[in-house]
Amino acid sequence: MARRSRTRYTVLGVLTLGPKSGYGIKKFIERSIGKFSRGRYAQRYPTLKQLDAEGLVSHKVEDQQGRPDRFVYHITRKGRQELRDWLVQPIEIEIPRHELLLKLFFGTQVPTDANLKHVAQYRQELESWIGQLNEGARMLRKKYGDTDQGFYWLLTVRQGILVNKALLQWCGEATAELEKMKKNRRPAKRGRDKDR
Repeated sequence: MARRSRTRYTVLGVLTLGPKSGYGIKKFIERSIGKFSRGRYAQRYPTLKQLDAEGLVSHKVEDQQGRPDRFVYHITRKGRQELRDWLVQPIEIEIPRHELLLKLFFGTQVPTDANLKHVAQYRQELESWIGQLNEGARMLRKKYGDTDQGFYWLLTVRQGILVNKALLQWCGEATAELEKMKKNRRPAKRGRDKDR
């Protein structure tokens, strides 16, 4: 199967959970999948139009008094099959983009305090993120209990918690090393700079 935009499969997957409008799809993604999968979800309307043209989704129009009509999308049998076909394909491993690591890689170009500030900001975001994930896990356990859907959703949340805890540990180690460098006032050893 040729590689296609993950947005289409995300939209199909969300619709397996029940009919939704384009806005409803966006809100669901923000609360769930968007926490671990980047995508071009602003493209959901062109994606829905394409999926509809291919017969993978259908829609009905709901009249909203005083507001524009609401299009509610449903996945079709053909759409479910396409999603299943994609779900069994081998995964595509990606190298994540990580601005902090890029900045630290070139960290000799700025004072140590600038690098410490970046790590502290990252640590703060991780702590907030772990709190959100833990809250999400509590909500999933309460709402979905021992259902199959709850099991798979909790599996994804647990991965996020463990990865972020490991990154938090790394922040502690990086901070300690940067503080040691700052305390020792060790001048950074720069590589050759041909422009000098």
